[in-house]
Amino acid sequence: GRGTRWVARAREVSDQFEASVREARWSFANPDVYLESVLKKARHVGVTVVVDRHGGVAHVGEHEASVQRRFQKLIEEGPAPSVDAKLRPQLFRAAVAIAKEVGLGNIGTVEFLVDGEKKFYFLGVNGRIQVEHPVTEMVTGLDLVQLQIELAAGAKIPFDPETLPRNQHAVQLRVTAEDPARGFIPSAGTVRDLELPGGSAVRVDSGIHVGQEVSLYYDPLLLKIVTCGRDRAEALSRLDRALAEFHIDGVVTGAQYLR
Repeated sequence: GRGTRWVARAREVSDQFEASVREARWSFANPDVYLESVLKKARHVGVTVVVDRHGGVAHVGEHEASVQRRFQKLIEEGPAPSVDAKLRPQLFRAAVAIAKEVGLGNIGTVEFLVDGEKKFYFLGVNGRIQVEHPVTEMVTGLDLVQLQIELAAGAKIPFDPETLPRNQHAVQLRVTAEDPARGFIPSAGTVRDLELPGGSAVRVDSGIHVGQEVSLYYDPLLLKIVTCGRDRAEALSRLDRALAEFHIDGVVTGAQYLR
């Protein structure tokens, strides 16, 4: 999302264009920018694709990451609630075709925007495993990190995408060191107390511990809480319970705001 600007009036184009060029040059040492249509109330949907060294390309389902702030994802879930049975195979076919066309290797995500009429538009390719990969893992039962290593070692794709289990719904929430009551300014401090939720349908990916210093100089992500259920309602109910159990002292987070 770096450098993205929404221009609503023709007289603003010149100034916003110059601002984008400056930011692009400063951020990426490349001043090139491009223009595209604004899609209002669009959903952000990604399709994870897996590629081996033997010409195999497969999708492993889709997820949605429409709850964002400053173009940074906060809540991800899969399957995407905005995608119906008619649209889903179209997204899968497009993602696989794009992965083949660009020569994607290993595991990546092809991202789309889906409008209110169920039309979808190419957004970009993340040629890497993404932060929201636990959603896909909990829905399908795959270990994408292990699979990444096996593919890099020359293994073939070990599954048929049409037979992967899809009888679960998963939701992931990113807990960041930001203060919602103060405009989401970064929160720094020492973690004095930490209680993480648990349970068979709850997964926590965390790199923090009691006594750790949280600074202002890095990505504010502290941990991810992921829950799954037989349907979306059950997954959300378990996420609500997990957030009720979660406690951290020493830094302010957006967990309860997102709850």
